[in-house]
Amino acid sequence: MLTKLTLHAFRGFDDLTLDGFARANLLVGTNSVGKTSVLEALYILCEIQVRNPVHETLARRKYAGGDQNVFSAIHSMASAEPLVISSFSDARMWSVDIDEEAGLLHSTLRARDEAGKERSRKFNAQQSTSTRFDDRPHAIWFDFAATTDLMVAKRLGTLRRRNRMGDMVKWLQRVDPRVEDLSQIEEEGAPHMETFVKLQGLGEWIRLTQAGHGLRYAAALFTELDGAKDAIVLIDEIEVGLHHDVLDAVWKTIRAVAEANNLQIFATTHSYECIKAADAAFADAQDDLRLIRLQRVKGTVQVIDYPPDVRHDALEDGMEVR
Repeated sequence: MLTKLTLHAFRGFDDLTLDGFARANLLVGTNSVGKTSVLEALYILCEIQVRNPVHETLARRKYAGGDQNVFSAIHSMASAEPLVISSFSDARMWSVDIDEEAGLLHSTLRARDEAGKERSRKFNAQQSTSTRFDDRPHAIWFDFAATTDLMVAKRLGTLRRRNRMGDMVKWLQRVDPRVEDLSQIEEEGAPHMETFVKLQGLGEWIRLTQAGHGLRYAAALFTELDGAKDAIVLIDEIEVGLHHDVLDAVWKTIRAVAEANNLQIFATTHSYECIKAADAAFADAQDDLRLIRLQRVKGTVQVIDYPPDVRHDALEDGMEVR
């Protein structure tokens, strides 16, 4: 698991260090303080399965500035220093230096193993970042809005082949007790396979797209997590569209799947109920949850750390931690 992240001249950060990551990490703070930017830095550093994670990150923000301005979109204009994103996992280190030459984006990947031996490789936006010495954890950005019903149906097919559909039904029942079964069905004339759910009290199966937002969100998230292995999962505004009643169930499932699949979770939230639900889900393993608050003080972003006992007591007393 990643234990430390340092940012230099990235977006709104001149310098930022986050240390002591846990199995699950919740980022809180006011709007525009940089919570999403931290997730983006982790994605740019660790995503090794796409050609250009920088362009993909900017596309997610609906960036329309043109290729010639890509570097300025991720570089802190307040700094004349190079853009550097570094992360550590115990004794292992990965670092990406990003610069611009002749309007092209270039990155230098540096990796240091447990013995301290460092290797590096420079590549441009059109090259794969994967190298023989590159063993960074794979990064997954969960985007509910971009998750189609077909994607969920295909993931369910994998679960069925692994004889795991019973687990998925159990997880969804935590969110909606009416769930009796789940399946992929390809109806005659339909363009592709769809996901159907059987709910108690209804005579027929209904499309998952006809179910409530909470159930569709949970199905998308849980199938994404279950299909991931040895990765970091990034979830921006994890609580959006979820009623506070289901947040306990969502976090219990996140913890179970993360532990089973060796996943590390990084999520942002504005919801007090979401923080309490996460705290409750890790009640017997409080060190496995980290609450990180970013706070802007006189133009500089500072990190406020909540040790597990302080976090838990503050939530019990109803203190503001967001």
